This record gives sequence, C-alpha cells and structure tokens, in this order.
Amino acid sequence: MDQQERFFRQMDERNRSQQERMISQQEERTKSLHAIERMKELQGEMRAVDRREIGGKSDIELTIWQTSYPSESPQYRLAEYEWNRRLTVAQVKAARWAAIVGLAGVIIGALLTKMLEKF
Repeated sequence: MDQQERFFRQMDERNRSQQERMISQQEERTKSLHAIERMKELQGEMRAVDRREIGGKSDIELTIWQTSYPSESPQYRLAEYEWNRRLTVAQVKAARWAAIVGLAGVIIGALLTKMLEKF
C-alpha cells in the first residue's frame, strides 16, 4: 500500500508540473497574440497619418496634435520626428549663414590686405 501511495503522489506531482507548464505556455501564446494584434493596430494607425500633413502644420497646431495622443502612440513619435526635422532645418540655415559670413570675412580680409600692401 505504501508503494502505491508514493506512485500516485508522484503521478500527481508530474501532472501538476505538466499542467503548470501548459498554463505558462498558454499565457506566453496569449501575450504573443496580444502583441501581434497591437502591432496590427499600430500599422493601421500609421497608414492613416500622412507625413506631409504633419509637416504642413504650424508649431502650435503640431503641439496640439501631438498632445492629443499618448506618448507610446505612432502619432506622437511622428510628431517627435517632425520636431527633430524642423530643428535640423533651422540648424542647417544657421550653419549656411555662418559659412556665408565666414566667406565674406575672408574676402574682405583679403581685399584689405591687398589695399594695405599698397600703402
């Protein structure tokens, strides 16, 4: 009788561990399915947004549009990219002006040097 009880206990333990493994596998599959569904939703949302439309908004309109979405949404990320793009455009303009002023300084310096050499 004692061996029979041990055998049944061992079988119960094995069954429990198998059930626990099956439950954890099922939970992992469920999480994966939820992640896939979320990705499909995000793709649909991304298709609905036109980047040219975002680029045409004023700073205030873009701010209002961005704050109407949660920070993990694709629209919020696109707005961030637009802010970075605008910042880059402003930096390029400033760099161009700096280059023009520098070139003008070199030319003026060369002309002054030539003029002062004559005196």
